[in-house]
Amino acid sequence: SRTTCGEGVVHPPEQCDTGTNPGGYGQCAPGCILGPRCGDGVIQQSAGEVCDDGNTNNSDACNNECQVIIG
Repeated sequence: SRTTCGEGVVHPPEQCDTGTNPGGYGQCAPGCILGPRCGDGVIQQSAGEVCDDGNTNNSDACNNECQVIIG
């Protein structure tokens, strides 16, 4: 069966599908792909990220909110 991006259900190969897919920071983008977000490996300074190591591991130097862990 054929899937439709924008119906609100994630079907592979879609990464996400919220129905509206506005594409802002941390949101699903048009085409049902993940938009810019913490964990994508790109530092989004305009969104307040100070690091982005490409994962959501909270036990390394860059936490899952893209902030540096000190200590």
